[in-house]
Amino acid sequence: MGLISAKAGLAELVKKCEANACGAVIVAADYTCKWWEIKSTVYGNDPADSTKKIVLGRLLTTSKELAPKTYANIILVSDEPIFSPAVVDPNTGESIPGAQRPGIFVGGISAICHKTGSVDNTITNTYTPVK
Repeated sequence: MGLISAKAGLAELVKKCEANACGAVIVAADYTCKWWEIKSTVYGNDPADSTKKIVLGRLLTTSKELAPKTYANIILVSDEPIFSPAVVDPNTGESIPGAQRPGIFVGGISAICHKTGSVDNTITNTYTPVK
């Protein structure tokens, strides 16, 4: 909580995790990384067999330069909802929140330290759903 309150943009990023599948990774290296590339996969329960997992999508996250022998906490935010869509009660017209979709998680995380080139000074998350 202290880390979140100390960084204004971080609280907004974490808020997205209340509705979408998220993960996190800590990165570090002995040398300067000009930028980080983190690849991960979003999994969920197989609708045909809830004991099995299926790939829902792929997530590519990039992060800024990191000095040698320092570390960074990187939050991986997908656009994969963890709740079913809300529905409208036909009798009352009120919106009923969707049910939680069980078994959704971010895994298969790999991080690459790039020694050359650069990216924007912000963290980017690009989610590609599997259709």
